[in-house]
Amino acid sequence: MHTSIAMRSFALCLSWVLALLSISLGTLSTISCANFLTEMGLAKTGSLQVEIRQSGGSSRTVLPPVVLPTDLLFDLALTRGTTSITATGLSADKLALSAIPPSEAGKSDWTLTATGKKGDLALFSGSAAIAINVGANTVTLDLAPLQTATGMGNLTFTLSWPHELFAWENSSNSVDLYWTPSIDEAALRNSPLSGDSVSTIVEVVQNIQTYSISYNAPIASGDYFLVVDLYKGERESVIASVMELVRIFDGQTSEGTVSLDAGDISGPPEAPTNCYIASSQSARLTSRGNSLVLDFFWTDVSETENGYIIYDDTDLIDVADLSSNSESFPTSEIYPSNPYDPGHEYSIAAYNAFGESPRVPFEQPPPPLPSRLVALP
Repeated sequence: MHTSIAMRSFALCLSWVLALLSISLGTLSTISCANFLTEMGLAKTGSLQVEIRQSGGSSRTVLPPVVLPTDLLFDLALTRGTTSITATGLSADKLALSAIPPSEAGKSDWTLTATGKKGDLALFSGSAAIAINVGANTVTLDLAPLQTATGMGNLTFTLSWPHELFAWENSSNSVDLYWTPSIDEAALRNSPLSGDSVSTIVEVVQNIQTYSISYNAPIASGDYFLVVDLYKGERESVIASVMELVRIFDGQTSEGTVSLDAGDISGPPEAPTNCYIASSQSARLTSRGNSLVLDFFWTDVSETENGYIIYDDTDLIDVADLSSNSESFPTSEIYPSNPYDPGHEYSIAAYNAFGESPRVPFEQPPPPLPSRLVALP
């Protein structure tokens, strides 16, 4: 009797298996062994846990505020050929996929893509080629903010400085604010308004303790240099200049705040160095009086001077007003009150719109000995 029951059970199981296998041979030949086993629930598969890592920017880059992964919902897509495994609306702590057919040995043949969203707006994305092994798999995926060809973001930028640094009047000072695609920084400095730069008019606002410039505008996604130049007068001399790298991302607002301090503000130029008088020729009497021919030399070390003034410190008069970048005033006929005075002193100062550098005395040879003076007509 027991044998009869066993035989009936075996026959029942066999009929169940045959029923499951009642597929035409032509159809069966098109199904891979792995897929067939998966359909039968007999295949070994892998699972995937995804961890997110977000990229940042440099300290001098204007970026959006940090968006934490916990502030987003994520879509995952794992693809290989025509096979795709997806999941949508996942929180950052539940980024997982399961029942994944394993990769071929030694191959990273799956492509994982993750997209972070706020509502329906995609803000971050990243992808990587990965291998799936049987059992549990974990991968760390780098996500970057999206910058698409049609994407738009926003820029909010504020520049401020305390009243005591320098006073500002919109009627007598001027400001340029512009941005340009992030070309080479040196090239931007040499020709800041060339190319595809965009300039805008802004006004300096006087607050209780500071002056400030604020700018808010939508801008196409991309990387830019933002430049703000403050001028004394109508672009006479640059008081201060600020340059920031700005990154604009789809759907996000990049925010930057810069506070100027004393080191950022232009002032009088640096004083020249190595100031000396190379030679001194004999004095002579002219119709203007006693004259002396001197050769003045110095080293230009300033980058902000408008020119140089040579002073006769003994007679308290200006000897010459020279152009910027000059480093000599040779064969100069001057008229000191006493050309034979060994204590007669000359000095030089660089100047610009903000004032003069400290005066630097010229090192000079002894004065010439008196000679017979001839009155000239």
